[in-house]
Amino acid sequence: MVKAHLLTSLLFLACACGGKSNQGAPGAVGAAGAPTVEPTCAETPRSADDERANAALVDMATHAQSDKLVPVLISLVDVPITAGAMEAARSAELEPYQAPIVGQLTEWGAQSIERFWLINAVAASVPASHIEDLLCLPNVVRLDSDAAYWDIVEPPWGPEQAGKLECPVTGEQCPEHCFDFNGVPFDASAGCYRGTERVACSTTRAAIDDGAASCFQNIASGKTYLFYSFVPIDPNFIGWRPCENQPAPKICAP
Repeated sequence: MVKAHLLTSLLFLACACGGKSNQGAPGAVGAAGAPTVEPTCAETPRSADDERANAALVDMATHAQSDKLVPVLISLVDVPITAGAMEAARSAELEPYQAPIVGQLTEWGAQSIERFWLINAVAASVPASHIEDLLCLPNVVRLDSDAAYWDIVEPPWGPEQAGKLECPVTGEQCPEHCFDFNGVPFDASAGCYRGTERVACSTTRAAIDDGAASCFQNIASGKTYLFYSFVPIDPNFIGWRPCENQPAPKICAP
């Protein structure tokens, strides 16, 4: 029977890849004369894409405060599901893989722990200091998070510089880990919208889609833009206001 948690006598070192490790290898002689045991890191095969995803998440967690909770999906080794398998039987099949992970997550103070049964995976909000440690647990293949980088890492700008979902626009490029959003500027001489300009930097890739074309004016420049899937309004983005006299959403002919 698989225990509900990892043996507390095992120490898990942080490893960012599924390379070989010395599991239980004798080390230096301790103060009492007995050989010490080297900490272990489970060896789990991973694809190059898995390694890249894991490295990106570890990098984010490394720059966060140690107690910051990071929502993460922990994908374990694939266990093909039997056709017609019911949840109870499938959960029992995955128990040997998931129970040790859940036990260790609990010891680390993770929150919102959830097991899946259609896929072999566990989700949890894990302290940033233990994200890299996850890669040393047995059968862990990949770590994914839908959290934006600057929601986990404290940004180097203050609320007076950017809104809740905003990165300050500086120079010709958005800051690292931020994403461009473009608008179509209004050409007053032609009476229509023409071209495209980067007008905002966002902490998230997800566009804010209101389902219709909308007109907003940049307060600093006074320029008017048409947006189709982006709404730059407070408190998420600062320095914008809805157009008072919105020009008809007409795109200039090429």
